Amino acid sequence: MARIKYAPGVDPIFGQIEGFVFQSNSYGQTMKSKPKMRTWKSTVQKLRNAYFTTANNNWKNMTIGSRTAWNNFANVYPQPTHHDATKFLNGYNLFVQRNYYKFLAEYQNFTFMDVPVFTSPLNDTFTAVAKLNAGVLTLEFTFTRGDSTLQCLMNVSKTNYPSLHYIGSGTRYVGSILNTNQSVDITDQYLSFYGQLPAVGDFIYVGITQNSLVGGQTYFSAPVLTEVTAGVVPVKYGYLYSGNAILNPLNMAAAAWRIPLWADYEKLRLLFASFRWNFNGSTTPGTSAANFQGQCFAKANSFNYYASIGTVGCTLLPNQINTSGLSMPAGGYMNLGGVSFSMHIYSYIATGDPIIGISSTICRLQRIDRGVTKYLANKGQGFSTRICRDVPGVPDFTIGTYTGNDGRSYPTIVYAEIEIITCNLAETKYRDGSEITLATKSAEWTAPPNTVRAPYAYDFNNI
Repeated sequence: MARIKYAPGVDPIFGQIEGFVFQSNSYGQTMKSKPKMRTWKSTVQKLRNAYFTTANNNWKNMTIGSRTAWNNFANVYPQPTHHDATKFLNGYNLFVQRNYYKFLAEYQNFTFMDVPVFTSPLNDTFTAVAKLNAGVLTLEFTFTRGDSTLQCLMNVSKTNYPSLHYIGSGTRYVGSILNTNQSVDITDQYLSFYGQLPAVGDFIYVGITQNSLVGGQTYFSAPVLTEVTAGVVPVKYGYLYSGNAILNPLNMAAAAWRIPLWADYEKLRLLFASFRWNFNGSTTPGTSAANFQGQCFAKANSFNYYASIGTVGCTLLPNQINTSGLSMPAGGYMNLGGVSFSMHIYSYIATGDPIIGISSTICRLQRIDRGVTKYLANKGQGFSTRICRDVPGVPDFTIGTYTGNDGRSYPTIVYAEIEIITCNLAETKYRDGSEITLATKSAEWTAPPNTVRAPYAYDFNNI
């Protein structure tokens, strides 16, 4: 804000004229630009401002005993500030900070924690790998100990250099995941914050705040400076395969792998319910016709948005979205005439169950209450699919890699002793190396013997 002092010979002017303020003060007769009120540019900024106002009022209205408990907590269990490990938070700081992370994790279900709760510090570290390929920026996290009771709040910075201190890096919150090994697409969030993606070879800071969903404690992991590397070209929706191609004896799965059965998805569904990943937070498994696990399977931003809590396209409770890391997108399907339907509405994942008559079994993600359900479809239609294998004794949350028959690599994760790829299949060959017939128009899709694959809407940008 500029201030100009004008000479004594000029007649004094007072008041506001064309955005300037004329006044008499200790400098003499001065003119300065009128200050502008701050405007909040986004919903996130407005929510954050509203939270801090509410938190401050809540602190003022708490009992003396509750405020004393937070101050004692700060003295007994000192927690360093986010930017300086030599300085520590006081009771008020801890109250505001702890509840802010609770607010990010719970959003609409948020209630203030008036009394602090301490759980044992974690002997836990993480590594983060940043990969950029085909305009998609992903973070791949590996934790020394998986713990599904911890919500991890992710922060990333703009492009930095190894010589730049973390304090000047400008990190921003980009979402939350559980304290389990995961690969996370942060492209949209990063672009909204910084306007452009980093280039391969650039450095960004990646930070994790571990927020206990049970004990009420927050832990900071030291941020790591990560070089952005070139990753494998990511799969968007994969190919749609006809039932005849999926169950072809030549086999689309590499040796020792297979196409999942409905029973495999049922095991995953029941396990995720036991983890309280139901959209309503319960452990009720439901039935194969109606349950609450759809959102924890789904990559929500690929579905149409629905305002009802629990729908696979709903983003109002971010900690419930894709908690499994299976990232099932709304991939649509191909009808008997070779025409694509239902993109952004359903996720249809074909299973390896034997065809019954004209029907094949599909794992379907759909809207509220229905969740992950068994569905019968005509074997001449086209659906996405996945690949898995049995891994007895391998613990949940273990991540790995599957290499297809055409050499393409896919990320994997283990649940219920089943290792499954975490994106839809984009395989082009059978196990013996022969080509899975590619259809580029509806006439080719419907031609006998209909053992074919095609991208959604025959658009290769959808693979």
